[in-house]
Amino acid sequence: MDLPACLKHPEFLALLHQIRTAPDQTFPRLACADWLEMRGMGEPARRWRMSLVTPFSRVPLPAEFTLQGNPTDTTTWRVVDGFLHGEGTCNSDWNHVAIWRPSPRVVVASAEDTLSTVSNYGLIGLDLSRQVERRALPMLVDSHHTKLLNYLWLDGNGLIDEQVRVLRNAKGLASLRALRLGSNRLTAASIAHLMDAPWSRDLTALELDENDRIGPQGAQLLGRTYVFPNIKILHLAGCKIADDGALGLAESRSQWMLEELDLRNNGIGAVGLRALLRGGMFDSLTRLELAGNPLTSSAVRELVERYANGSLTRLGLADCWIGMPAIQALAMSEKTSSLTDLDVGHNGIREGRKWGLKEEHIALLASSPSLARLTRLSLAGIPWIGDVPGVFSSRPLFQLKHLDLSASRIGLAQLPTLLESPWLKGVQSLVLDDNPIGDRGAALLANHPGAGQLQELSLARCGLGDDGLLALTNNSSMADLRHVDLRGQEFHPDILREAVKPLGLAGADYLARSF
Repeated sequence: MDLPACLKHPEFLALLHQIRTAPDQTFPRLACADWLEMRGMGEPARRWRMSLVTPFSRVPLPAEFTLQGNPTDTTTWRVVDGFLHGEGTCNSDWNHVAIWRPSPRVVVASAEDTLSTVSNYGLIGLDLSRQVERRALPMLVDSHHTKLLNYLWLDGNGLIDEQVRVLRNAKGLASLRALRLGSNRLTAASIAHLMDAPWSRDLTALELDENDRIGPQGAQLLGRTYVFPNIKILHLAGCKIADDGALGLAESRSQWMLEELDLRNNGIGAVGLRALLRGGMFDSLTRLELAGNPLTSSAVRELVERYANGSLTRLGLADCWIGMPAIQALAMSEKTSSLTDLDVGHNGIREGRKWGLKEEHIALLASSPSLARLTRLSLAGIPWIGDVPGVFSSRPLFQLKHLDLSASRIGLAQLPTLLESPWLKGVQSLVLDDNPIGDRGAALLANHPGAGQLQELSLARCGLGDDGLLALTNNSSMADLRHVDLRGQEFHPDILREAVKPLGLAGADYLARSF
């Protein structure tokens, strides 16, 4: 059964209808069993497959695929946050889509057509990331056509405070629940505008990543407000809030009930982290991102002791200047037993640094009963020197589904140890970006039984050429691969297209990730 036939299949259409009418259901939120499985929900995927008796159950649909019609009618579908997301023109059929990304870019002349499409199909989300002219924004958000919108994404449009003032006064955002404003040019004044917006009290997600002009003042304003009582997701990565901003958040008057907080790359040190620990922002978190902040081990140890309270499932500590005290706290505290996803990458020994994570730190994590529930682990940037390869020869207490070893100096000599490692048993997603693997390493990967269970393999910037690509795609042991990331490498276009043919529908994803 080919892709067009799948899209017309009554069971597929029925499933899409369930996504639109019941988006909060855990199962089935996604559009096919493969999508479920690729997001770590293997058991629901298995149950759904067993419930189907048609050939449709055996068609591998990637997480993103493109339907090429005539040159003006190309649509791309993907699953985002459990919703079906479509990208294409106003003339396409968006009956089954929850979130729509207009193509081409929305300008003043096309704003009315965009609004009509939103209204006609009853869309609940509009993705305008890097896709809207600033002059068109007032027309889009100050209309009765957008009154049903729950999701509005405006990342990367070069927006300034004036456009956020427009959002504040907009009459068409009464139903807004999730707002993305990342990678714009916003300052603390935008925070003030958001606080004054009549719809702000109902927001459940606010993402402001990579607005480095927000700074400490913006974070301090957030700390003084009562107007975001329902926020569950708050992203401030790359906003340069520093310790002063962290202190402002810590002194918040709001009773934060956050579930996800992203503070990556903000220049927050031990002083700022300790203030946040006292302030209560972390009390209800399930996901916490602190990567790229110079926190120190002692501050991280206090974090583990005070706030790894059984609800935290994801903790990001990449490049946080941590050493043995932090690793001991993670490995030996009973409070970390809820963690399923841990990132301690890029804390390894490197030039100009006398300390860093080594084999003894990795061994401590691997032998910790408290971390036995881990299914995702990043050790990226921790070089395979000394006895690090030896640690991977011993069976860890956890059973991983995802392992990130990018930038770890893994070459042809180290690959056999990795592929024979008991760590790989059960791993479905392996990231080896920025390692000197080359064509011979790709051939070794393709022929080794230790890689046979992989469904996702990332080899970006690993020195592969045409021979390495052919080794991966022509080997039957790689038949289950659904995602391969080969960015940062050059292949002959004809060889690339020929190589993906055996992958069927997944070939489109293969091609998409190669450039």
